[in-house]
Amino acid sequence: MIHLYNNYYISADANNFTLKKTLINKSKATGEEYEKMMTVGYFASLNSLYSHFIREVEKDVLMDENVKTLADFISGMDSIIAELTYTINSFANLSNRDKYSKEGVDGIKEVLRGDLEEGEVEE
Repeated sequence: MIHLYNNYYISADANNFTLKKTLINKSKATGEEYEKMMTVGYFASLNSLYSHFIREVEKDVLMDENVKTLADFISGMDSIIAELTYTINSFANLSNRDKYSKEGVDGIKEVLRGDLEEGEVEE
């Protein structure tokens, strides 16, 4: 399993890619907190996984009690996308010998760029 961002993880098997998220639950019996891994979804491609991941992160940012304005939301998403782009670019530099991995990384970058373009937010 690969850590993606915050409490999100990616795993894969022969059939699909899986997006997972860790949650903190509280035991009703003891009141103790414990960490639980939840499956967010199964995806046929990394591109579709990343598209869904971005929507999940957008919801997380909107639910953050510190986000009170549209500017706060945009700022939060910009910093997350910048961090993910850096991570993806680092991965691309390591895997550019492998055509399949390169295509996958390019697709992920396209998803991230497309998400910014849809919001029509410019600095």
